[in-house]
Amino acid sequence: MSRAAAVLGLCALLCLLPFAEARASYDPLASGTATISLSSSFRSLLHREGIRLSGRKGARVVGQKRIVLPVRGGEADPTVSKGSFELGGEVALSSPGHSLPLTFLTINAKPSPLYAKVGGGQQKVARAKNASFLRRGFDYGYKASGLTLNKKTATRLDKRLKVKGFEAGQLLGSLKVMANPATVAILPAGRATLTLDPAFAAKLSLLFVSRNPIFPAEHQGDAFTLPIATGGQLSPDGAQGTLRTEGALELLALGYGQLFWKELWFQPAQAQALGEAELDPSPPYPGKQPEAGIFAMGAGRVTSDPAARTITVAGEQLTLTPLTAKDLNEGFSQPQERGDLFAAGEAAGSFSFTAQGQ
Repeated sequence: MSRAAAVLGLCALLCLLPFAEARASYDPLASGTATISLSSSFRSLLHREGIRLSGRKGARVVGQKRIVLPVRGGEADPTVSKGSFELGGEVALSSPGHSLPLTFLTINAKPSPLYAKVGGGQQKVARAKNASFLRRGFDYGYKASGLTLNKKTATRLDKRLKVKGFEAGQLLGSLKVMANPATVAILPAGRATLTLDPAFAAKLSLLFVSRNPIFPAEHQGDAFTLPIATGGQLSPDGAQGTLRTEGALELLALGYGQLFWKELWFQPAQAQALGEAELDPSPPYPGKQPEAGIFAMGAGRVTSDPAARTITVAGEQLTLTPLTAKDLNEGFSQPQERGDLFAAGEAAGSFSFTAQGQ
């Protein structure tokens, strides 16, 4: 390989790196706890200089040895071992006649993990000798040891507290944070199953409506399977987020209507399955319609396996929305002089899946 070709190949690789980073999927963090453990030498320094620590707004100081703070937000991606843990509360350092608050504390999964506003702008507080990203079931964390004080922070502490004991490189201690995600990114793996209700299927058969899968959907009888698509996120308890699927269902009555339900998105918090409905031929029917609720969703049985990072929903009940009932009546029932056979709230089927978190 020529040198020019090698350079061109390297340039191409470097150009792809930002796109690879952009594909990282960060899970939003909901809550958790961070603990900063102070080294004996740092505690001795505080005692010698007459400095005391106190916690405010949710932060706690335990025996002047540990600082405990709640996780209020942030994001993490276990596939690249990166994350940012936003902490609540404040820590105040007080010397005789002086006080300095540490606010907006953050732990980043970086060599310098601890950040805070130290009586001014945000700055790196300490650098770690050893650090590692943690993953326990659905939860994410970060731990760091050998934390040493940043030069800028040491200078700020001396200046604001009117002491001369803080130095750059001084051993601060260690930290550990664990947080649970609000939702986890769902991998495009496995299939969801939509099974039509027997009474609903019987009405369709009465109207000579065939039920067909559109690739990559598949079916056996009135049980349709839809590939789980990328881009979905679900909470570990299955109560929040969106499960996206690929493929479509076709309802067809020769000589009458043809109805498609495309790319269904199941949203448990909104109790609905969104999708793109298309009722043909157009005219006289509306053709493609804006994304809207195809089904209303009822309760299902949810089980989660933290070790496998899977979320399983079984038997989630689906009922017709007013839009879907209207499409079914206009496309199949009314043209055959059967009136309005379909009604909003009518049982349409059930939905089940096992989703794999990243």
